[in-house]
Amino acid sequence: MKGKSLYIFSADCKDLIIPQYYKSRRRVKTGRSMLNKRKEYNLRRFVAALDFSLDQIRLREIYERVVGGTDFSFKLGRKQYTTHAINVTFKYAVREFNKEYGNVYVKLGCFPGDLRYEECVALVDGELAGIVLNTPAKLREDFLLPDCFAYVDGMYKMVKQPKVVVSTAEARKRLYKKGFWCDGVHYVRWKRSAGSARVGKCLFLNEALYPEMHRWEMCGLDVKDGDPIDLAALESYISLTSSSIIDVLDLAPENILVIDDYESVFDDEVVSVEEVNGKLTAERKVCTIHNSIWDGQGLIDVSAMGQYADKGMVLLRNQFFKCCCFNCNLQDWFRDNGITEIGQLNGRTKAKQIEDIKLVTTPSSIKFLKFGTLDEWLAHIAPEFGVVKYDKKTHFFDGRMVQVHYQLLNTLQMTPDEVAAFMEPTFDYMAKLRSDPAVLRHHIKYPIEDEDSITPAQSKNDVVYKMLGINDRFADTKLYYDFRADILKSFTKNTKLGHVLVNGNYSVLCGNPIEMLQAAIGKFDGTSQIGVGNLHSIRFDYGQKLLGSRSPHVSMGNVFLVNNAENPEIDRYMNPTTEIVYLNSIGESVLDRLSGCDFDSDTIMITNDGHLIASAEKHYGDFPVAAYNVVAKKISRHYTQEQKCDLDIKTSRNLIGEIVNTASEINSLIWDELYHGATLSDVESMYEDACLLNVMSNIEIDKAKKEFNVDTRKELTALEQKYRRINDGRKVEPNFFAAKDRGKGYYDPAKKEYRKHDTTMDYLQTAVNSFRMHQSRGLKPDRFLPFSDIVTDDEYNHRNIWKPKIERAVTLVRQSRDEIKSIYMAESYDEEERASLAGLRRQDCVDYVGDIVMSRNTMIYFLKHLEKDELSDIRRSVFNTLFGYPNSAFFELIRQSKEPIPNLIEDPDGDVELFGIRYRKTCETPENT
Repeated sequence: MKGKSLYIFSADCKDLIIPQYYKSRRRVKTGRSMLNKRKEYNLRRFVAALDFSLDQIRLREIYERVVGGTDFSFKLGRKQYTTHAINVTFKYAVREFNKEYGNVYVKLGCFPGDLRYEECVALVDGELAGIVLNTPAKLREDFLLPDCFAYVDGMYKMVKQPKVVVSTAEARKRLYKKGFWCDGVHYVRWKRSAGSARVGKCLFLNEALYPEMHRWEMCGLDVKDGDPIDLAALESYISLTSSSIIDVLDLAPENILVIDDYESVFDDEVVSVEEVNGKLTAERKVCTIHNSIWDGQGLIDVSAMGQYADKGMVLLRNQFFKCCCFNCNLQDWFRDNGITEIGQLNGRTKAKQIEDIKLVTTPSSIKFLKFGTLDEWLAHIAPEFGVVKYDKKTHFFDGRMVQVHYQLLNTLQMTPDEVAAFMEPTFDYMAKLRSDPAVLRHHIKYPIEDEDSITPAQSKNDVVYKMLGINDRFADTKLYYDFRADILKSFTKNTKLGHVLVNGNYSVLCGNPIEMLQAAIGKFDGTSQIGVGNLHSIRFDYGQKLLGSRSPHVSMGNVFLVNNAENPEIDRYMNPTTEIVYLNSIGESVLDRLSGCDFDSDTIMITNDGHLIASAEKHYGDFPVAAYNVVAKKISRHYTQEQKCDLDIKTSRNLIGEIVNTASEINSLIWDELYHGATLSDVESMYEDACLLNVMSNIEIDKAKKEFNVDTRKELTALEQKYRRINDGRKVEPNFFAAKDRGKGYYDPAKKEYRKHDTTMDYLQTAVNSFRMHQSRGLKPDRFLPFSDIVTDDEYNHRNIWKPKIERAVTLVRQSRDEIKSIYMAESYDEEERASLAGLRRQDCVDYVGDIVMSRNTMIYFLKHLEKDELSDIRRSVFNTLFGYPNSAFFELIRQSKEPIPNLIEDPDGDVELFGIRYRKTCETPENT
């Protein structure tokens, strides 16, 4: 059972409030429109998605029952859309004059379609109703120009922002309370996911569908308007069914056994971060740690895994339910331990016989139990559980390599020589990417298809991969040279951010699984079966020391060193994969060390890289774990739209990025001070501040479902000011921040001094820059091979071509490129919306150009024509477009030009080595070797 995401209309609160000020009641009830002037859906605004989810499945069913028909969604091109849900953002206030489009501003209350412009001005009853800015016009003197505009240099300009009439907070209150109209349909507030809440977004639903949909998502809870409720938790948990799913698994209520959660309680010396009178404090001391060792975890019998029986876990969602279910031989465990009757189990279940039990979980996965009973939940849940994801390999070297990141590297103390040794395999790889097309092809490889059946390329990487798989002369073309330059530029940019490949992967954390099985039959006595300081992974050799890191990785206390221990019982009763690690959290502060992790599908970056482990060992005992001892406060909230609004406003201020940046600066200062002779006691207060930030990052993640008596913005601002360094009017930051700022568009050497510190990340910048300078000599060849020269053209006849088709294709590509540029320059879209809309526009161009039927002669001429200087600006765009659609003439030329080409095949005796893995070159595909 697989479905597609539906694209939905996205609008800012400003554009939904403005129609409420129209003077005509009819226009107020029409509201905002999803249509353009041609009365077609304005697909430029359908940039949000209603994921394929349990919610989407249920909405379709409710629509068919309530409205009738099967037209809940519609298809245009390759995309599916629906108008019954709308994504609302809260970025802009409603002002006295508001931007309608481009440079056009309309007075609040005036209907844009009624306005007639003369010399860039539209009047209603002698007053300004609309104005076009930054466009040449004659000065009109028949109206009073508001003080927010001025006539300057022959055009009207905005000299200050128009007065705010409705703030974004007030707009949110209005929309939450009364909803809004759109194309004559009334929409009401529906829900927001935890991710959307952190950026202030919220979904609104066609009011006709809301009552039944809300009844279903509440799973039998009868919460009336005004009732006291833990609103933060409720709002978070009803959104679980909106998570994107890939499939469903059938589990009946009687298949579930619920055992008690277990807390391991022990004392440990940590940096305890606590809240005192609304402020955070950090103090190194011995305190009591409480680890919930199965938080969010379940064990699912392999027989219930369906097509995922070869996976190590599936993350399941249902109403008020989120559980990472790890593949195990549950029935074997019962059989081996003589469990034959339900009465022998240590838990609650509706099962009548042992064979019915397919899933063991705890109350921590059943969020309904915060509001109701287990029997009520089991009576209302649907038997279809959504599969959100399963364990997967990384994208690097068939899952054997993983990228580390600057957060980890900046918490390790390495010398310049140690950084150079650590980077050597990466620099060797970059050199081979530059010199060997077979290595570059391996770098961007896609699953190898039947090479005789060339299929449409879906991306720039795929284009080059397929071309290198057809004809190795392609590596002599300017197209290849430019692509390789882009690959190396991107690789270098990533490397300077600390994204360095090492042996390892991202593995899903499973907590004390044998102990969980023991608890299910009443035999768990609190003893760790894995053992303190150990984990179990079949990805690495037993007895190896491993290093782990989980995001966000904020301070030195997040570095995790652990022994990989053999464990026959886990191998017998669990079904491990290389992407699962079985972790112990009994009697050790591992949950706090791994950034407040739990077991609801959290992953850990894990590696056996010797350079990283040696660096971690230097100070592993010197920086205690930051213990998250800040308790969520009990806030007396009621189930009202006003309270939902207040909660969402507070939740939408997300600070994780700023927290991580501030911590990175403090960590750089700590290492720099230690390098220049400071002692550990000298930097202890700085480390305590890093620990404050460590816990603040967890608070920011948790605040979508909990509320705290801490103002994280105030706490963060105080730390930013404390560590703010100014030199000649410029803010001093670590040197590696320059690479980070360039990637996000914040690079500003006029306002920032990027100063080198004696830290791992700044040493890495120096090493990368030195390598680039060494490699940049003699890169560009004297002459490139024209692409048309690698195409077979023995029968080419230049008289039998149709140039208008070529001109049309070139025009379409230029228009598409210009539109995509304007999308990325528009302020009205966020990053996610820009990417979505640009992708749609790019696909439209591929479809349009692909539908242009060209003869073989016209196509050959087109390829020759592309090499002219006047088309250099769109050469790659046209090439990618042609390769992105099954254009018969283009692909026929490619097929006829096919030649044997070399692949890299893994071979321990091969002469090409990449990150310690040996390959040989062959013209055979892996399937034929």
